[in-house]
This record gives sequence, C-alpha cells and structure tokens, in this order.
Amino acid sequence: MKKNNTENNQKNYFEQYNSRFTWEAIFKSALVGVIIGFALNFVAAFATWFTAFNGFWVMMGLLLAGLVIGAVIAYFKTFRPTVVSNARRIDRYGLEERLITMVELESDESCLARLQREDAQAKLASVDAREIKFRFPKLIVIFAVITAVLGSGMSTVNILAEAGYLPSGMEFVDNVVPDPDPVYVEVTYMVYEGGTIEGDEAQVIVLGGNTTEVIAVPDDGYAFDGWDDGGRRPTRADTNVTESVVYTAIFLPLGDNGEGEGEGEGEGQGDQPGDKPGNSKGEGQGDNPNGPPSNGAGGQYLECNQIINGETYYGSVYEEYRDEVIAGLIENVEMDGNIKDFINNYFEIIQASDPEAEDGE
Repeated sequence: MKKNNTENNQKNYFEQYNSRFTWEAIFKSALVGVIIGFALNFVAAFATWFTAFNGFWVMMGLLLAGLVIGAVIAYFKTFRPTVVSNARRIDRYGLEERLITMVELESDESCLARLQREDAQAKLASVDAREIKFRFPKLIVIFAVITAVLGSGMSTVNILAEAGYLPSGMEFVDNVVPDPDPVYVEVTYMVYEGGTIEGDEAQVIVLGGNTTEVIAVPDDGYAFDGWDDGGRRPTRADTNVTESVVYTAIFLPLGDNGEGEGEGEGEGQGDQPGDKPGNSKGEGQGDNPNGPPSNGAGGQYLECNQIINGETYYGSVYEEYRDEVIAGLIENVEMDGNIKDFINNYFEIIQASDPEAEDGE
C-alpha cells in the first residue's frame, strides 16, 4: 500500500507534464513504425517488380503491419514515459537533479528527505510545461524519411510496371545488360578417297549446338568402313559440340567386282550345229538370244540379275537408283537412323555382289 501511494504521489508531481511527454513518445514510436513499415514495403515492392508478380496487396499489407506493430513495440519497449524519465527531462531545465533525487527518496520519511522534496516541488513549480520542447533523434527522422521515399517510390514503379507503362525487373536487366557474343565452332566431314559426303560437309554452329545429318556414300568399287572416331554408321549428326573438329569417313576398296576381263571370245570347245569343228572361237560377243549383247560382263543376263521387268540389267541403273535413294534419306529427317543405315548397307551389298559368280550357268 505504501508503495502504491508513493507511485501515485510521483505521478501527481508530473501530471502537468505527462501529456507532453506521452505525445512525444507516440511520435517517436510512429517514426520507428514508418521505418519498419516502409522498409518491408520496399522489399516486397522490389521483389514483386523484379519477378513480375502482382503483389500490390502484399506490399500494402506489409506496410500497414510494419507501421502498427513497429510503433506499438517501440512505444512500450523504448519510448513510453515513466516517472524516472520525466524527472530526468525536467531536471535539465535548471533543477540540478532535484527531481530525480526526490523520486529516489520518495519513500524516505526522514527530516532531510522531506526538506529535499519540499525544495524540489518548489523548484518544479517554476518550470512551465510549455517550456519543455519535443525531442526527436535526428537519426530516426533521417531513416524515416529515407525509407518512406524508397518504399513509396518502389511501390509506384511496381504499379506502373504491372500496368505496362514500365518494364519489369527481368525485362529491365535484359534491356540494360547485353547478351554475350555467341561462340561458334566448326564441324567438318571429309573423305580422302573412295566416297563422298552427302549433306553439309562444313558446318559452323553455336558452341554446344547440334549439326545437321550427313551420310557417307561409297563410290563404285568401295564400301564404307566407318568414321575415324570409331563411328560405324554411315549416317551421323553430332550433338552438344563443344569444339571445332574434323571427322573423316573411311572407305575400303572391294575385291573383284564381278565384271572380269573376258569378252566372251574364249577357245570354244563345243561344235555348233552347222559349223565346222573348231570354228567356235569367232569374233562374236556371246550374244544371248533373250537379250542385248553382253559386252563382256559375264552373267549379267541371268534372270536373277535383271530388275523387276526382267529385261533391264540392274548394273546399268544402279547408280541412278542409289543416288536417288541417298538424296531421299538426307531429306527425310524424321526417319530412324537404323533404317537409313539398313538401306545404305543394302546398296553396298548390291554393289559388292559379283555377277560372275552366276556365270557358270
């Protein structure tokens, strides 16, 4: 009970000053709330502007939350006036610590303490409350102004960006920071002998890019053996190329391709009806009664060596058909590579076949 009476007496001493000190504390707390609220507002506005996210209500929510919560915490934790803080403030107006001493000795009932309180109260009456000036720390005021300008300015930029009047953060960076110059590499497909490359032999592409497809096509009398890097398929398209490189297609010559040196003259052993013995040599070319002259290409008029019409020797149209099919394979980018290899190998097998093997019939 005695303690409560003491506190009440102390409050009564500064009653005429309490209102002024309380308003000062409220304004200081509000400044802290402005700093916190607009700081949160700036962060949210910058993040939503940079990511092009529609965050208007997020910005406003954080601003209000920071203002209110920051001000309340600052008031009760830092700026709320007390009897001791009031006494110290008033003492600065010529009371020479009389009031703070009076507060400290309030519970002391000694004669000296009573005399000190009477002297302090007399001096206190000489201080007009209106003489006490509001005090606001300059640092708090400066930070409040800076954060308010930054937060409101960033919010304005974000709103204009959402409305399409300003670029978003990512768009701004793309416009300001130029894209690095692309790095190019060259991929070359070549042949020393025995064939050709169908497709773009020298390709300049962006680093890490892919080449277009090429096909290694053997010449007559050669067969595709592989690429110098170990690739076995005649068709290839390289991906994720990281350096300039040259790939060489390797072709191997075939053995006797079946066209022989004979022209059908031979030392005939059998007598032909109506002819004299030993007269079978002649200058004839061994004409087949069912087709045109053989021109010395043994076996080419066997039934198995004719294309589907049964009249045309496949060797006379092989290159034309092969070139037409190879061109079709290059243009058909959707066909599976294994199928292309199969078709290409098929033509190699035809080319490597020996028609003389059938000539014995």
